[in-house]
Parts: sequence; C-alpha cells; structure tokens
Amino acid sequence: MPVQWSTEENADGSKTVWVGELEPRQRMRWAVGYTLHPGSSVLECSVRIVNRTPEPNTMLCFANVAGERQ
Repeated sequence: MPVQWSTEENADGSKTVWVGELEPRQRMRWAVGYTLHPGSSVLECSVRIVNRTPEPNTMLCFANVAGERQ
C-alpha cells in the first residue's frame, strides 16, 4: 500500500517529514513525524493516531526509534 507523506518547515528552523496512512481494517489514521533541528543530529519522533469513527477502537502501535550516538 502507498504511504502518504508531507513536509513542514517549522518556525525554529527545524524541518519535519510526516509519514502515515489510513489503516483499512479499523479506519484509524496514523502518522509519524520525524524532525531535525538546526545544529543537532538528534532525530525527534512524534506519533499521531486518530480514530475516525464514533466507536472506540484499538490499534497496535510498535516503534523502535533507537540509535547509537556517534
């Protein structure tokens, strides 16, 4: 399945790439934002999960955002 993406330029000079999709089974929308700040090699990750239905839903979300600092 294709993955949707967009980019943002933030007021502090950082840039964010959002990657996500609409999960077809439960109609949940998810997105992960990867942000790099000027002068830093740290990758900041943000997650957005949206229930687009009037009913409570469950969603499994696994993340492994680990790295080794050089």
